[in-house]
Amino acid sequence: MLALSDYTVAYGQSQVINGLNLSLEPGEIVAVVGRNGMGKTTLMKSLIGMIPARGGEARFDGQSLMTVPGYERVQRGMGFVPQGRMVFSSMTVEENIKTGIHSGKPLVVPGHLYEYFPILREFRKRMAGNLSGGQQQQLVLARALAGKPKLLLLDEPTEGIQPSIIKEMAKILRQIRDAEGLTILVSEQVLSFVMDVADRIIVLEKGNIVHQENRVSADEKKIASYLAV
Repeated sequence: MLALSDYTVAYGQSQVINGLNLSLEPGEIVAVVGRNGMGKTTLMKSLIGMIPARGGEARFDGQSLMTVPGYERVQRGMGFVPQGRMVFSSMTVEENIKTGIHSGKPLVVPGHLYEYFPILREFRKRMAGNLSGGQQQQLVLARALAGKPKLLLLDEPTEGIQPSIIKEMAKILRQIRDAEGLTILVSEQVLSFVMDVADRIIVLEKGNIVHQENRVSADEKKIASYLAV
């Protein structure tokens, strides 16, 4: 579904992602973990087209992404949930979700989204700015899913959310993956969430993959050592 070969991203003269090689199989959930400043957000922004790649190759569903603008990546089936949630606070929950529906499609919220996130059905007429942090995170997930993506990119989705909601979010994401056949790439620092949600764990350090393993056999203490300050 996604294949990166010698993938490089830089800000000016500062190279942040260094010749990355990574692939995701259809329906796989891969977590990229690492401390702040190790390149996780840069990787996510470059994949969705917000930051241009410097070199290498990125292929999505068999087609190159290297010269494809961000809006077209979304049209091809990529969804993105940025760090910090970024809801449209003066719009209702329902209006926020509808902004994720592609142009030309009926502006009707798919019913199954409210099944995944029942609180959004209850609050669909409420202003998004009045929701709690956990509810806003559910909202931006629903907004991204409204576009029916094949690949969902999540940038630190647990930031500022209480532990009970984090555990529920991992459960919901796996349910969505199983039901929709969705492929998910998530960047994260909360190891408990990673262990609940991921099939495979990648450790990123200074723009390089320094460790990776399947979650079922993962050495949690070793992964935690890479996250220690």
